[in-house]
Amino acid sequence: MKKGSHNNIEEKMSGGGGNSPSLDMEQFIKMADKEKIEFSIENDLFETLEKQWLEEREPGEPFDSWLNRTPVEALRRIELKGGGKVIDFAEYAKMKDADVKEINLA
Repeated sequence: MKKGSHNNIEEKMSGGGGNSPSLDMEQFIKMADKEKIEFSIENDLFETLEKQWLEEREPGEPFDSWLNRTPVEALRRIELKGGGKVIDFAEYAKMKDADVKEINLA
């Protein structure tokens, strides 16, 4: 058996085919972040629409019928979630002096 014949890397391969430029990881990360943000917004919008549909629908009315009869202006005014509670990390990370209590063992 030849030494290093199976696990030897001879050259760096690109992220694509033979004529493709190498993969730019910074661009890849930006695209992934963009997709994550878009998914979050779309998910929030669908949850808000479902909640509004459940509150405003006629008994037994399907979602698409409710959506077709709802004015476009009402749909444009839908507010998405505010993003949750904002925590001031600097304030949160400050060490607080612990109260020292003495125990009388006598």
